[in-house]
Amino acid sequence: MEKEVIILNEERDVSLSAYLHQEYKPVVIVIPGGAYQYCSLREGEPVALEYFKAGYNSFVLNYSINVNNTWPNPLSDYEKAYEYLLNKKEEYKLDLSKLILVGFSAGGHLAAAASTISNYKPAATILAYPALNEGIKLCNESAPSLIDKVNINTPPIFICASRSDNVVDVRNSIEFINELCKYDISFEAHFYAYGPHGYSTGKEDVVEQDLLCSRNKNWLKDSLAWLNDLLVEKKFKAHINGNYEEYYNIDCTLNKLFENEETKQIVLDSIKLEQGWNFNNSLNQTILMNTKLSDLLKQQHLSSKQIEDIETQLNKIKI
Repeated sequence: MEKEVIILNEERDVSLSAYLHQEYKPVVIVIPGGAYQYCSLREGEPVALEYFKAGYNSFVLNYSINVNNTWPNPLSDYEKAYEYLLNKKEEYKLDLSKLILVGFSAGGHLAAAASTISNYKPAATILAYPALNEGIKLCNESAPSLIDKVNINTPPIFICASRSDNVVDVRNSIEFINELCKYDISFEAHFYAYGPHGYSTGKEDVVEQDLLCSRNKNWLKDSLAWLNDLLVEKKFKAHINGNYEEYYNIDCTLNKLFENEETKQIVLDSIKLEQGWNFNNSLNQTILMNTKLSDLLKQQHLSSKQIEDIETQLNKIKI
């Protein structure tokens, strides 16, 4: 492993610590917490090394804190870090198409800001006990709530928190998830029955084990499995349906397909509902309209060729 410290802004003491493989790998940027007053050491290198061991080129971003934390300084630090890595991607062998942010507490706020309001959005974001709502102003008056900043371009999110966290209320995560649902953003959430704020990796060298529930430390292993499903196996996409693609497709919901008369007719020509189901019944509509066409087609006993033909018809029509 090669470790390197890159100074991004000497005046504000902003830096990137790099943990590099000698081959092309996906990239993780770890963003420690610390209430925008300091950068937590236990949420920096220990986390970066876990992702490094899992096959990622890893970085820790030490961003503007304390007297320098005025917004948008921290977000500018992230964007400068991204631009630096973009310029160094060949030298460092970085696959920036698979950039993942891992943010804790206030660092989770910065990671979520990068995922919602930055022009340099990651492929996926992992948030551990993040501060996301108006409560962030208790530690940084200039930092914005991010609950209302979620949009259709927000990347898939993995989020974890403890119900008993008395520093950052679990409702920060719940409110954020509610917004992800509005835009059909893919996410995975783990809420543990109890556990302290700031448990980082959950390992013995960073937190007293008696304070944790038995499952807190699983978040890291689960996040790696989630990333594998998303980036390697491609078992799911950024959105849970195809409503946000450029052209209509079989993964669109019926609600979306019925907005267009031409695609609506393709649907009606393609499926035969089981007895007792119809599009005129209000209860049926509620259930069916949020269903993806692809799920209904699976029940029609159609051949692969027939499904491909339906997809081809839909792909000719722009959303």
